[in-house]
Amino acid sequence: MSKYTIKIERDEHPINPRENYDNLGTMICIPVHYGDKHNLSVEEANDIEIDKNNIWLPIYIYSHSGETISTTPFSCPWDSTRLGLIYVTKEQLRKEYNVEELTQDIIDKAHKMLQGEVETQDAYIRGDCYCYVIEDEDGEVVESCGGYLGDEDYCRKDAEDMVNYLVERDRTVRQMQVKAYIKNNVPLERRK
Repeated sequence: MSKYTIKIERDEHPINPRENYDNLGTMICIPVHYGDKHNLSVEEANDIEIDKNNIWLPIYIYSHSGETISTTPFSCPWDSTRLGLIYVTKEQLRKEYNVEELTQDIIDKAHKMLQGEVETQDAYIRGDCYCYVIEDEDGEVVESCGGYLGDEDYCRKDAEDMVNYLVERDRTVRQMQVKAYIKNNVPLERRK
């Protein structure tokens, strides 16, 4: 039985993935606070869609007792609307994949990445953010980590991996102490 306890909690101060992640796409939303910072007008944002040098997906919002975004429209016409778009230029993709020509496979990957970025931002907007806290047997926090957007299971797995690491570290330290005692007749230190 482990002397460590894992607590999975809501991350009350998550990091905005549009400001702190390495994103492929640029998310243009009106109002701006849903996506990347920009000074584009609605007309300028519309120009991105018709430019053949861009690969893009639309972004929709549903706002009713909370907000959620998606690249597909919501069924409720009263509480949902088009919010903006996420795009990447073909030139950026060529640099990203270090190619001269963009294949359909690369374009499909770009669409999936853009979709994933919208899903990540949606988790952030909905507050679907988690952190873990690991406490020892005295209730003292020995490790914590946050920023798990939309995936409580992944947060729990990382916490379990950390506990396994802590248990193995404790075992190794204890073995070293026993060897030191045997070799040097040095008293063992009591551990909490």
